[in-house]
Amino acid sequence: MNSKPDSALFFAGLMYELAEQKENKKWMAKAFHYMAATFHKKREYKNVEEYYVKALEFYEEINDAKGQGLTYHLLANLYLEQSQYKKSLQYFNKSLIFAEQANDRTGMANSYNDIGLIHYMQGNYTETLSFFNKCLEIKEEIRDVRGIMIVNSNISSIYASQENYDRALMHLDKSCSYLEEAKDKRAISGVYQSYGNIYQLQGKLDLALEHFMKSLKEIEETKDNWGLASCYFNIGNLLNEMLEYDKAVEYLGNSIKISKEIGDKQGLAKSYTRLSSIDFQKGNVDGAIDWGLQGLNLAQEVGAVLAIRNASDVLYKAYKSSGQLEKALKMHELYLRMNDSINSKENKGAAIKVEYEHQYEKEQALADAKHQEELALSAEREKRQELIAWSAGGGLLLVVAFAFFIFNRLQVTRRQKKVIEEQKELVEKQKEERERMMQEIHHRVKNNMQIVKSLLGLQAGKIDDKKTKDMFKECQSRITAMATIHENMYQSEELVRIDIDHYLKVIVEKIAYSYQMDKEITYNLNIPTIKFGSRTLVPLGLIINEIMTNSYKYAFKDRESGEITLEVKEINNNEYQMIIGDNGIGMPMDFVHEESNSLGTELVHIFTEQLEGTIERIKQAGTMFKITFIPQDD
Repeated sequence: MNSKPDSALFFAGLMYELAEQKENKKWMAKAFHYMAATFHKKREYKNVEEYYVKALEFYEEINDAKGQGLTYHLLANLYLEQSQYKKSLQYFNKSLIFAEQANDRTGMANSYNDIGLIHYMQGNYTETLSFFNKCLEIKEEIRDVRGIMIVNSNISSIYASQENYDRALMHLDKSCSYLEEAKDKRAISGVYQSYGNIYQLQGKLDLALEHFMKSLKEIEETKDNWGLASCYFNIGNLLNEMLEYDKAVEYLGNSIKISKEIGDKQGLAKSYTRLSSIDFQKGNVDGAIDWGLQGLNLAQEVGAVLAIRNASDVLYKAYKSSGQLEKALKMHELYLRMNDSINSKENKGAAIKVEYEHQYEKEQALADAKHQEELALSAEREKRQELIAWSAGGGLLLVVAFAFFIFNRLQVTRRQKKVIEEQKELVEKQKEERERMMQEIHHRVKNNMQIVKSLLGLQAGKIDDKKTKDMFKECQSRITAMATIHENMYQSEELVRIDIDHYLKVIVEKIAYSYQMDKEITYNLNIPTIKFGSRTLVPLGLIINEIMTNSYKYAFKDRESGEITLEVKEINNNEYQMIIGDNGIGMPMDFVHEESNSLGTELVHIFTEQLEGTIERIKQAGTMFKITFIPQDD
């Protein structure tokens, strides 16, 4: 396919015709995948998108969750190549949802990794490390050697950015332990690049250059343009630091050439900014401003926080040097904003780092305690020996009797201590067992609900009547709202209470995805970081599901855009208020919510009563409700 794209396109078309004759939509979708891959090789990106979308339509018709997940992932990668980070992230999230439905562990891991990469590009280290670790857990579970190497290398980059080089090198050493087994030049090149980055940050420039050159040698044999552009940039960046400007410009030029070919705007932004820095150091202020502005514009276009910070820093120095103080001030203000943003996220990343190091520190504490106990026992033995030696000088019988008494008391104390420790260990084991059992219960309930939802989807696929089909879809949405609670429960530390901010945002995202409207819908979400249990979250999530579903179905007819609002706040001690609705065409103002006999309205009232709450409609444009409720103890 790679060497003769036109031939590949011909055979993919032949494959489609045969699949069409057999009415095999799964193979028709696969044929479109091959066509899209062929157009991708030719860099005809509109055709790539068109054929992936066609494949997606077939997978949706046959309710193939794994196929849908894979296609969304391929589309997400396409948008990522074009530096459309927001759209790419949306499609990776969709890919993850379908991979979870299909229990496609490889698909889930790949989505976690790529979502993490986007957050990394945007400077959000908290989310980055979280997704990388989820990916690594699955890669180790399914023994994906290449994947383990790549993810450990990615995690290493996070720790390196926090100047925790020991942890960074630890993850790289894990990657290296798989080098011979992997035999994958792309992965090997990535590991060498990561080593080079760490050594450069540590000031070991010669060692860094040695590893970057090893990386370049490996990646040149793969014809991986993305990896090649990255490698050229790293070498150019390092040579700049080594004050070898001419060589640096040469390698950066190679990176720019490839980045233009593959449409990597962030890569271009980084290279332009580095050229700006070189011109400034050589005294060419005008050149520095020109390159810096090109880098800044591209970085702002794709929302790359790190690249914006670096470009604004160089421009600040260049404008200041040329006496353009007003422009210098603006660039300095931009630099400070970006730097504050990055530092705040790095602080959160440091908190995550502590979390992952907690187990190590716990084991160290236990080892230290054991060591202290051994020292204490040793001291006791020495004291007994001193007492025996002293008794030989005069009060032998008295001292021996006293020593025997002390020894006996020590034995009793040890036995008591051992009993206490055994009881503590038993209690700890029982606690861990209960936690594992609760996690298993939540996990199984969530999985069972997903199965019920899938069965409803399969049944709905055999129904032609639209009204009946919509009823099945609404049932699936309600099941999703409940299943998400249990999914969050078994992932939380407390197991019985979860953060409503995360849960409600996931619910909103899943409802939005379910309806996939061709309209520009924005969200006004204001949800506090508090924790509720399932007795509160089940009715609350179902209320939100019913009202938001109505918004998607009816509020934005004949409109190109709209806004959905969801706000939760505490108004009294243990009493909360939720504002939810839309700015759409609105329900009739004489509509009496309590008198409606629709199932959705009845459910909203039932669930509101379960929360000891009240509901009233707010008189304003669109349809907006105010619901007061009291969290229920679990």
